[in-house]
Parts: sequence; C-alpha cells; structure tokens
Amino acid sequence: MPKYTKENRQELIFKPFQKLKTKKAKVRFLEKLLQERIEHPEHFRGLKMTQKTLKNLIKTWENYEPKKESEE
Repeated sequence: MPKYTKENRQELIFKPFQKLKTKKAKVRFLEKLLQERIEHPEHFRGLKMTQKTLKNLIKTWENYEPKKESEE
C-alpha cells in the first residue's frame, strides 16, 4: 500500500484516475481510495484529502452526465 505525498500524488492518484474510461470504473477507483483513507489514514498525511471530499467526489461522479453536443 503506497504512502501518498504531495510529490507522488500525481502519479499515484491523478494519472491512474485520468486513464480510466468509464464512469463506473472512476467511481470504483474513488471508493477504493476512500476505503483506504478510512483504514489507513497515516498514508494520507500531508494531503488535504478528507473522507468528506472523497464522498462528495463519488456522489458527483455517480450522477455525472456528459454534455451532449447540440446539433445545429
């Protein structure tokens, strides 16, 4: 289990999230991250990533609907 720091958060959190293609996969990734945050808070020291923030992200991605391009 990696320890997340300001220096490695880009490669351990942001880049893997961006590589995910489906909404379901992104929600699953965030749920795993939340579970890890709950079980091992010491791995997130130094990051301003709270459980509440992750829960809000999960809720947002569950309800996310991409904008459809209007045909004119």
